[in-house]
Formats: sequence, structure tokens, C-alpha cells
Amino acid sequence: MVAVHDDFESVVAGRFHMDGGYDNDEEPWQRLGRAVLLRWLTRRMIVRSGNLATGHGASSSSYAEMLDLLSRQEYRDEIPAALPADVPIANKGGWIEGVQHDAALIRPAGAPAYILTVRTTGLGEADGRELIRTVSAAAWADRRSLRSAA
Repeated sequence: MVAVHDDFESVVAGRFHMDGGYDNDEEPWQRLGRAVLLRWLTRRMIVRSGNLATGHGASSSSYAEMLDLLSRQEYRDEIPAALPADVPIANKGGWIEGVQHDAALIRPAGAPAYILTVRTTGLGEADGRELIRTVSAAAWADRRSLRSAA
């Protein structure tokens, strides 16, 4: 069990406080100050892009479960949107003002799996999303060349 809180140590300096109005997931906010299962909080972070879930890593036995959760990501408007619907993808995207990002494990049939991460800054939401899709489509088009590197 872990406590749900909106106050974190900043990677820059001091403390950082989350804003509930700038989050996609209301359920963890409804449990603010209470203890929840880490698995539940992690699931909310992955599939709903909730901002209150942070963790210290996982054991190797949790790897398959995390990939399964990532493959259930509900926000698929960036990297996955540029790929065929039947391609297995485990991804996690996010955004803050002026920054959009997505990271994905893509497992195409007939080519090695690959990881793609894209981060945009200084673009509006629509332009950032479109740029991420463009990079994703270009990587997909070039996926067969991964055989020679594997």
C-alpha cells in the first residue's frame, strides 16, 4: 500500500505540487491522503495517464505485467495513431504545457521489436501531436532495415 499525495520532491529544487485540474484521471485525486495498492495506482498512471502515480522501479517478475498494462493505454493519439491497428504496441505518452511526448515498444511482425520515443517542445498541442505521428510513421516505414542492425 502507498499513500496518494500531490506533493513531490522536485528534480530541480524544492517541492512540486500537482494540480488536479490538469490531470486526466480523477480517481486517484478522490483518494488523496489515503493508502491504495501500488498496482492500482500504477495502472491508473499507465492506462489513464494519471499524474499522481510515481514509483521506485519494479522487480523483474513485474515486467510482463507492466507491458500488458502499457499495451492497454487508452490515449493512443500519438505514436500508435500512425501505425496499423493490429501492431502490438505498449506506450505511454503525456504532456505539460509546451511539451508533448510519447514512448512506445513496437513489435511488428517480420521485423525486430523497437522502441521509439518522441518529445516535442514549443509547439501547440495539434502541431506536437502531428509531429509525433510523422516521426512514428517514418520509423514504421523504415522498420525492415532494423534486421541488419539486429
